[in-house]
Amino acid sequence: MTARPPKPSPTPSPTPVPTTSPTASATAPPAAPTVPGGYRMVSDSAGFSFAVPVQWDRESERNHQITYAGSTGRAELKVGVIRNAPYTSYENFRNLERTADANQKNYRRLQLGANTFQGFQGAIWEYTYEDKQSGETIHAIDQSYIADDGTEYAIYTTERDRYWSDARQIFDTALSTWMLNDLD
Repeated sequence: MTARPPKPSPTPSPTPVPTTSPTASATAPPAAPTVPGGYRMVSDSAGFSFAVPVQWDRESERNHQITYAGSTGRAELKVGVIRNAPYTSYENFRNLERTADANQKNYRRLQLGANTFQGFQGAIWEYTYEDKQSGETIHAIDQSYIADDGTEYAIYTTERDRYWSDARQIFDTALSTWMLNDLD
């Protein structure tokens, strides 16, 4: 009996490529934000973390707003936390603008629009007005969004216009380092 040569093995077919992208693991913690020099991360009991200037502390909590500020100057960050918000952030800002326009001397809208913040539907509102006591121009900006659990978070700052570049840097740092805490 003569041995037959082995049959050539069939060419393997290519491994199918998934048509959907893999989902992120629910157990993987989010990457820690980069905190610039002169700032520190704070973790608030209201369920969020962000970076503030090293000399700033949590000053108060009133009317669903938590204030972080330093001991000098007018600059501050306020974080509004509204559980089960019955509106979109954009709708809320449109309603608040009516009050601001009526109550703030020389109110001027710089921007107001819907946006996406960290993957969530949100809105941004920036404006100026004249301080009634000093007559100085005050600059304000507010980024808001509704989290998966229905909580609205609004990160807001105001400062005299002449110091706006420093205040805007603080605001931008707060946004770039913003994270929700798992309070369970």
